[in-house]
Amino acid sequence: MNDSQKSVKYIVVAHPDKADSLSLREDIVRWLLLHGEEVVSEEDDAQLAIVLGGDGFMMHAVGKFSPRKIPCLGINTGDVGFHMAGEASEWKEMLEKVVDGRYIVQARVGIGLTHKDLSYGPFVNDVVFKHPVSIGKFRIALGGEIMYDGVPGDGIIVSTPTGSTGYSLSTGGDIFLPLSQDIKVTVICSPKVNVRPIALGPNPKLFVEVLSSKNDMPISLNADGRHIGSLAKGDRVFMETHSVKTLFAIFDTNHMFKKLQ
Repeated sequence: MNDSQKSVKYIVVAHPDKADSLSLREDIVRWLLLHGEEVVSEEDDAQLAIVLGGDGFMMHAVGKFSPRKIPCLGINTGDVGFHMAGEASEWKEMLEKVVDGRYIVQARVGIGLTHKDLSYGPFVNDVVFKHPVSIGKFRIALGGEIMYDGVPGDGIIVSTPTGSTGYSLSTGGDIFLPLSQDIKVTVICSPKVNVRPIALGPNPKLFVEVLSSKNDMPISLNADGRHIGSLAKGDRVFMETHSVKTLFAIFDTNHMFKKLQ
């Protein structure tokens, strides 16, 4: 950065339980400061958040910073690193690109949910309804019109295009491009052979209702890997595209296909 340029403000966050992430954060903060950039706290405004951890930590960071219009660039210190822009071993090369402005911000669809008059989101990956050990029956409606009534399964996954390559894919769902506008519903391990994943299109108004649960056990409601609540018979959860886009910073628009390979 030359002297005529204004410094860019960065937030650098690391997984609090990963020693390698915390150590790398120190190196990155030092590097940015030496190159004339400004590092601010998580509560301050910034142009970019640099996230050190794995996919779960990245999802939560994107959900936290996107409402403040701060994109997240992930550096993987975890296992798969599907949501991350690069690996920890590449951090210097990545930061050189960052300070030169050589990155792309993708604004992707997130999910918002409402349960018992409380609203949550945006969620990056998915909302999951799951019986703890067995099976439940669910009603799924789009715009008030019932799609599945009494569909049995281990649970239901409502996923974003970003999340289509995660849990939904492992249960037979299709892969969507990250900038697709579709929300997808996948029934987990249904004994019904005619139950297939459904792409709902942009801006769906969706609800999932618990009709029954084996042994009356509560259905777990989770979003991006975090527990939201427990559902009993008759409980409904309403979902739609969140008004806030989830903001990912990447270096290559072919990023997803490289990760899949």
